[in-house]
Amino acid sequence: MPSLDTPEVRRYSDAVQRYCGVVRAHTVGSLGRFLREIEPALSWLYGAAADLPEVAPDTEEPPEPGAARDEYQRLQGSLAALLGRYDPYREIFDPSDPDDREPVQSLLSIDLVEILEDVEYGRSLMDPNQRISPADVLWQWRFDFATHWGRHAATALRVVSSLLHTQFVDALEDRRPDA
Repeated sequence: MPSLDTPEVRRYSDAVQRYCGVVRAHTVGSLGRFLREIEPALSWLYGAAADLPEVAPDTEEPPEPGAARDEYQRLQGSLAALLGRYDPYREIFDPSDPDDREPVQSLLSIDLVEILEDVEYGRSLMDPNQRISPADVLWQWRFDFATHWGRHAATALRVVSSLLHTQFVDALEDRRPDA
Protein backbone atom coordinates (compact mmCIF):
# COMPACT_ATOMS: atom_id res chain seq x y z
CA MET A 1 0.00 0.00 0.00
CA PRO A 2 1.38 3.44 -0.91
CA SER A 3 2.27 5.88 1.83
CA LEU A 4 1.87 9.64 2.07
CA ASP A 5 4.87 9.71 4.40
CA THR A 6 7.73 9.46 1.91
CA PRO A 7 10.42 11.95 0.90
CA GLU A 8 8.77 12.39 -2.52
CA VAL A 9 5.37 13.17 -1.03
CA ARG A 10 6.87 15.55 1.54
CA ARG A 11 8.82 17.31 -1.22
CA TYR A 12 5.67 17.65 -3.32
CA SER A 13 3.61 18.90 -0.36
CA ASP A 14 6.29 21.48 0.45
CA ALA A 15 6.42 22.57 -3.19
CA VAL A 16 2.62 22.95 -3.29
CA GLN A 17 2.70 25.03 -0.13
CA ARG A 18 5.44 27.27 -1.50
CA TYR A 19 3.74 27.73 -4.88
CA CYS A 20 0.36 28.52 -3.30
CA GLY A 21 2.01 30.99 -0.92
CA VAL A 22 3.76 32.85 -3.73
CA VAL A 23 0.64 33.07 -5.88
CA ARG A 24 -1.61 34.11 -3.01
CA ALA A 25 0.89 36.77 -1.83
CA HIS A 26 1.26 38.32 -5.29
CA THR A 27 -0.22 41.62 -4.11
CA VAL A 28 2.75 42.19 -1.82
CA GLY A 29 5.60 43.77 -3.71
CA SER A 30 6.38 44.48 -7.32
CA LEU A 31 5.93 42.60 -10.55
CA GLY A 32 9.67 41.94 -10.64
CA ARG A 33 9.61 40.46 -7.16
CA PHE A 34 6.65 38.25 -8.04
CA LEU A 35 8.38 36.92 -11.16
CA ARG A 36 11.60 36.26 -9.22
CA GLU A 37 9.61 34.30 -6.62
CA ILE A 38 7.27 32.41 -8.93
CA GLU A 39 10.06 31.09 -11.18
CA PRO A 40 11.74 28.81 -8.58
CA ALA A 41 8.39 27.94 -6.94
CA LEU A 42 6.96 26.80 -10.26
CA SER A 43 10.12 24.92 -11.20
CA TRP A 44 10.23 23.12 -7.84
CA LEU A 45 6.53 22.24 -8.06
CA TYR A 46 6.91 20.75 -11.54
CA GLY A 47 9.97 18.72 -10.54
CA ALA A 48 8.35 17.46 -7.35
CA ALA A 49 5.21 16.36 -9.21
CA ALA A 50 7.30 14.54 -11.81
CA ASP A 51 8.98 12.59 -8.97
CA LEU A 52 5.73 11.39 -7.41
CA PRO A 53 5.26 7.62 -7.57
CA GLU A 54 2.85 6.21 -10.12
CA VAL A 55 0.19 4.17 -8.36
CA ALA A 56 -3.14 2.63 -9.27
CA PRO A 57 -6.20 4.17 -7.60
CA ASP A 58 -8.24 2.22 -5.06
CA THR A 59 -11.58 3.62 -6.25
CA GLU A 60 -13.21 4.66 -9.50
CA GLU A 61 -14.44 8.13 -8.55
CA PRO A 62 -12.46 10.77 -6.68
CA PRO A 63 -14.47 13.41 -4.80
CA GLU A 64 -15.53 16.46 -6.73
CA PRO A 65 -13.54 19.67 -6.19
CA GLY A 66 -15.16 22.34 -4.08
CA ALA A 67 -16.97 25.20 -5.80
CA ALA A 68 -14.56 28.08 -5.13
CA ARG A 69 -14.71 29.24 -8.75
CA ASP A 70 -15.51 32.88 -7.88
CA GLU A 71 -12.45 33.09 -5.64
CA TYR A 72 -10.20 31.77 -8.40
CA GLN A 73 -11.70 34.20 -10.94
CA ARG A 74 -10.99 37.14 -8.62
CA LEU A 75 -7.45 35.87 -8.07
CA GLN A 76 -6.92 35.56 -11.84
CA GLY A 77 -8.10 39.15 -12.31
CA SER A 78 -5.73 40.39 -9.64
CA LEU A 79 -2.80 38.49 -11.20
CA ALA A 80 -3.76 39.86 -14.62
CA ALA A 81 -3.63 43.37 -13.20
CA LEU A 82 -0.18 42.75 -11.73
CA LEU A 83 1.15 41.22 -14.94
CA GLY A 84 -0.41 43.95 -17.07
CA ARG A 85 0.93 43.92 -20.63
CA TYR A 86 3.01 40.83 -19.81
CA ASP A 87 -0.03 38.63 -19.13
CA PRO A 88 -0.86 37.61 -22.73
CA TYR A 89 1.48 35.36 -24.69
CA ARG A 90 1.33 33.21 -27.80
CA GLU A 91 2.21 29.54 -28.11
CA ILE A 92 1.73 26.47 -30.23
CA PHE A 93 -0.76 24.38 -28.26
CA ASP A 94 0.86 21.02 -29.03
CA PRO A 95 4.41 21.48 -30.31
CA SER A 96 4.75 17.71 -30.85
CA ASP A 97 1.85 17.67 -33.35
CA PRO A 98 3.19 18.41 -36.87
CA ASP A 99 -0.27 19.64 -37.93
CA ASP A 100 -0.55 22.12 -35.04
CA ARG A 101 1.24 25.18 -36.44
CA GLU A 102 -1.14 28.01 -35.58
CA PRO A 103 -0.21 29.94 -32.46
CA VAL A 104 -2.91 30.52 -29.87
CA GLN A 105 -3.04 33.37 -27.40
CA SER A 106 -3.18 32.58 -23.72
CA LEU A 107 -2.80 34.38 -20.41
CA LEU A 108 -0.10 33.70 -17.84
CA SER A 109 -2.55 34.65 -15.09
CA ILE A 110 -4.90 31.85 -16.19
CA ASP A 111 -2.06 29.32 -16.23
CA LEU A 112 -0.96 30.26 -12.71
CA VAL A 113 -4.50 30.10 -11.30
CA GLU A 114 -5.38 26.81 -12.99
CA ILE A 115 -2.26 25.27 -11.47
CA LEU A 116 -3.22 26.70 -8.09
CA GLU A 117 -6.76 25.38 -8.35
CA ASP A 118 -5.58 21.85 -9.19
CA VAL A 119 -2.89 21.63 -6.50
CA GLU A 120 -5.17 23.09 -3.83
CA TYR A 121 -7.82 20.53 -4.76
CA GLY A 122 -5.18 17.81 -4.51
CA ARG A 123 -4.06 19.10 -1.13
CA SER A 124 -7.68 19.07 0.09
CA LEU A 125 -7.80 15.31 -0.51
CA MET A 126 -5.48 14.84 2.46
CA ASP A 127 -8.13 16.20 4.83
CA PRO A 128 -8.86 13.34 7.27
CA ASN A 129 -12.60 14.05 6.93
CA GLN A 130 -12.37 13.09 3.24
CA ARG A 131 -11.40 9.50 4.13
CA ILE A 132 -9.51 9.00 0.88
CA SER A 133 -6.91 6.28 0.57
CA PRO A 134 -3.26 7.24 0.07
CA ALA A 135 -3.34 5.45 -3.31
CA ASP A 136 -6.28 7.59 -4.46
CA VAL A 137 -4.56 10.79 -3.28
CA LEU A 138 -1.31 9.94 -5.06
CA TRP A 139 -3.12 8.81 -8.18
CA GLN A 140 -5.12 12.07 -8.31
CA TRP A 141 -1.99 14.19 -7.86
CA ARG A 142 -0.21 12.41 -10.74
CA PHE A 143 -3.33 12.45 -12.91
CA ASP A 144 -3.89 16.19 -12.49
CA PHE A 145 -0.22 16.88 -13.21
CA ALA A 146 -0.07 14.64 -16.27
CA THR A 147 -3.38 15.65 -17.81
CA HIS A 148 -3.79 19.30 -16.93
CA TRP A 149 -1.65 21.50 -14.76
CA GLY A 150 1.73 20.12 -15.86
CA ARG A 151 1.21 21.63 -19.32
CA HIS A 152 0.21 24.96 -17.77
CA ALA A 153 3.29 24.85 -15.54
CA ALA A 154 5.71 24.08 -18.36
CA THR A 155 4.31 26.90 -20.46
CA ALA A 156 4.13 29.35 -17.55
CA LEU A 157 7.73 28.59 -16.61
CA ARG A 158 8.84 29.27 -20.18
CA VAL A 159 6.96 32.59 -20.20
CA VAL A 160 8.27 33.65 -16.78
CA SER A 161 11.79 32.70 -17.81
CA SER A 162 11.47 34.80 -20.95
CA LEU A 163 10.15 37.77 -18.98
CA LEU A 164 12.99 37.55 -16.46
CA HIS A 165 15.94 36.51 -18.59
CA THR A 166 15.12 37.84 -22.06
CA GLN A 167 12.84 40.83 -21.46
CA PHE A 168 14.43 41.70 -18.07
CA VAL A 169 11.03 42.70 -16.72
CA ASP A 170 12.25 42.58 -13.14
CA ALA A 171 14.76 45.35 -13.89
CA LEU A 172 12.50 47.35 -16.21
CA GLU A 173 9.22 46.97 -14.33
CA ASP A 174 10.22 46.52 -10.70
CA ARG A 175 7.03 48.17 -9.54
CA ARG A 176 3.32 47.48 -9.54
CA PRO A 177 1.68 48.55 -12.83
CA ASP A 178 -0.79 50.79 -10.95
CA ALA A 179 1.95 52.58 -8.98
